[in-house]
Amino acid sequence: PKIVCGAKAPLKKLSNIYILNGVGGRGFLFSPYLAKQLTEYILNRTPIDSRVNPDRLFFNWCRRYLKKSINLSNGRFSTV
Repeated sequence: PKIVCGAKAPLKKLSNIYILNGVGGRGFLFSPYLAKQLTEYILNRTPIDSRVNPDRLFFNWCRRYLKKSINLSNGRFSTV
């Protein structure tokens, strides 16, 4: 519910676990660039471009998922 209202809960980050996802239909173009960014970060601790933010994708997914699970007719959660 907090995510639906716009609040961003802090995410727990684990060390030495990396993920590269959410590139969508443009992955063919962006995947090599993102893979290089991630590789440079893992090997050399080169900062990743600030525009690349996996938290943004996670919160967007949560908002969409929770919005679908709310029954708007009575304001209660359902198991849709």
